Amino acid sequence: GLSARSRRRIMEASRNRIWFAMVDDYTAVPAYLQGRLELDLGGYSIGYRGMCRFRSGPMFTQPVMAQFDYAWTLDTDGYFPASITQDPFERMHSGGYVYGFSHVSRDQASAVQHFWEFCRLYMESKGIDPKATKMMRRLTDALVLRDTYWHEWNRVLFM
Repeated sequence: GLSARSRRRIMEASRNRIWFAMVDDYTAVPAYLQGRLELDLGGYSIGYRGMCRFRSGPMFTQPVMAQFDYAWTLDTDGYFPASITQDPFERMHSGGYVYGFSHVSRDQASAVQHFWEFCRLYMESKGIDPKATKMMRRLTDALVLRDTYWHEWNRVLFM
């Protein structure tokens, strides 16, 4: 976890209330991944993979999260491509949105293998129409030319 000095610097830099929590099994590799070749691919550390796993679902089951309507995670390499001119939380609330991002970029192919396939499986399991919004129609219509664009969708990164 963060050192006491680092936590103090973060708290002093913000006018907002800040919480820190230790996630006990953050770097634990799930049993179903133990000994799998994929653990060695891509050069990603156990800590990075733990962060991705935590943000993909377990984060939302933390007791403290029940007190919030929105959560905002930031990476050390994240950025906003322009000045923020309006409150992103207010915009999400007034628009009835459940997910926001600052921009669309590309990621390393090794980091997002099979991403689209798993998105489609998730949407199907939840009864989500993959063409329900203008943005999703734009993305999924591009995939009609699957042989050309399939690998490109897998590299789209919502930051």
